[in-house]
Amino acid sequence: MASSTTITPIWDAGSENNNRDNLSEITWDIKHSTGDGFASDYKHIAVNTLSIVPNPNVISMETSVRCSHSILDPGSIHAIMLALGASKTITQLHFNNCEITDTSLLLLKQSLPSTQINSLAIDYNNNAASVEKLATLVSIPNLTSLSLRGNNLGPTGTATVCDALAQNTTITKLTLYRNGMGDVGARSLARLLRINKTIEYLSIGSNGIGPLGLNELLSSVTRYTLDQSGLEARQALSSPPEVGEEESGKKGKKGKKGKKGKGEDEGPVLDEILSGGMVMKGEEDGAESEGVMMAVVGTVCRGSTSVVRMDVSYNADIGVAGEPVVQQFIDTAKDDLMCNKLNGIDIVGCRLSIKRVEECCELIRAVRAECAAGEGEENGGKKDDKKKKKKK
Repeated sequence: MASSTTITPIWDAGSENNNRDNLSEITWDIKHSTGDGFASDYKHIAVNTLSIVPNPNVISMETSVRCSHSILDPGSIHAIMLALGASKTITQLHFNNCEITDTSLLLLKQSLPSTQINSLAIDYNNNAASVEKLATLVSIPNLTSLSLRGNNLGPTGTATVCDALAQNTTITKLTLYRNGMGDVGARSLARLLRINKTIEYLSIGSNGIGPLGLNELLSSVTRYTLDQSGLEARQALSSPPEVGEEESGKKGKKGKKGKKGKGEDEGPVLDEILSGGMVMKGEEDGAESEGVMMAVVGTVCRGSTSVVRMDVSYNADIGVAGEPVVQQFIDTAKDDLMCNKLNGIDIVGCRLSIKRVEECCELIRAVRAECAAGEGEENGGKKDDKKKKKKK
């Protein structure tokens, strides 16, 4: 008598069941969790709740869920999201070369707020989703790290992502490695840093950036000059129309952001005006009020004081033509670096001379050491003052 054999169902990303329209309507109560962690819940939900075969390439670790080089269909994404809802330890979600579609991104965006995820990577997605849908991911609450590596964003797509990030106040780490943004995309990012005061780590290596783009990026963390479009963007941040920072002509405090002008207590932080502004005077109670500085075309402003590290590595188009750009940074950036948090700019693989790269790194190291020493002396002085007061 022939023995019967059990046929194991095979996962198929293209199956009708994995792509049906009503997936988002299917819910799962975390009370039904197996209690054995994400992997167990994921398989249980896929089979018993969604009636699909689990994707065997979804791997879970103690704090992360990852999937690489495997299509993630809507059914698999929904099963992952439901299982994450029961996890209290998984905070990272990394998908690499998974061809996630717009439909799956919508499921992901709707479900992530009810999870513990704060780090998301949708890398090398092979154009399976639109740039517009990828850009909407920045609005996911509590997300502090976003990686969109290798998604062929180009200059236009980079601008779209920058537009979405303009009002974001949670993402501190942004990775846009290998997206073909070029100098135009680099300029969009530089302009973004005038508005977004949350981004601390920026990775934009291997993007076809040249000397012009590098100059824009370096200016964004030191000082920059407003052109007409930059002025309009700055004015758009102010409501009512901009009343800029007070002109002082003095160095800012270490790591301090630009001051808000009068009437801007509840508004965004505008970059500090360093020179070239226009003094505007008004009237208060019949008397001429103290003048405040208003930005105009040609005004020089302080760059971002929030960026900690910028990776511009392997942008070979920078080349020899980028040497003067880096040299100017080395010669003039010290005072500006004293006012911000920047502790590293990675420019290896950009066809710059080893000497220039080393000098750039040494400048930043020296400034950070000087700042640390100054802060140590300041804190020591405060302690001495407290001791003297106690003795009195």
